[in-house]
Amino acid sequence: MVTQGAASPRELVEAEAGLAAGEAELRGVRESLRAVQADHQGADRFILRASADGQVLLRTLDPGERVTPEDDDPAFLIGDAVRLIATAAFPEHEAAAVREGADCTFSVPALGAERFAGRLVQVVQTLDRATRTAVAVCMPKAPDPRLRGQMAVRVRATVRGDETLVVPRSAVLLRRDALVVFVVRGERLLERRTVALGARFGEKVQIVDGLTPGDEVVVQQAVLLDGELDRLL
Repeated sequence: MVTQGAASPRELVEAEAGLAAGEAELRGVRESLRAVQADHQGADRFILRASADGQVLLRTLDPGERVTPEDDDPAFLIGDAVRLIATAAFPEHEAAAVREGADCTFSVPALGAERFAGRLVQVVQTLDRATRTAVAVCMPKAPDPRLRGQMAVRVRATVRGDETLVVPRSAVLLRRDALVVFVVRGERLLERRTVALGARFGEKVQIVDGLTPGDEVVVQQAVLLDGELDRLL
């Protein structure tokens, strides 16, 4: 092209320099892949090795990009596109009651109100410092082709363990800085008693101090019994 006047000698030199730089970068990429034991197959094809079988569900980089240990996002997300799992975060006050092997169900807002049955296969024993939650993994009992990776889910877990004293949430009231319930002491006699709460299970709450099994508490319209109460729990 230079001899024909279609390009200048300067443009030829710049093109050759660009080609040399590209070849050097390609050699660097190949060396990096060999360092992580990725086998080279052809000019632009490599085998990606993972610790478990699966498919590439997500790729966050383009060909030619490099990754470093400081990158926040993984370069690839590899998993089983059929056997997906649901990950949930349980608040700190419920974490102790969540155990591996328990039954769980989850719903996917994008798929409506249907609930999918599963089992808790992993419960992380360390709380997240920022959110004060414990992560648990709910494995569906049967694959469903409608489920997709990264879908938002709502998980419920069945709690089984030691006997727990629970009351309806409507029975627990906030009085100034204390949580109280009204205990029936006689036909026309009520006792206002301060309690300490534990885990919450839907519309019920665990009582860890202040009540004993057999105590009868007011569960409806209890807020009408004391004008100094601030609000319901």
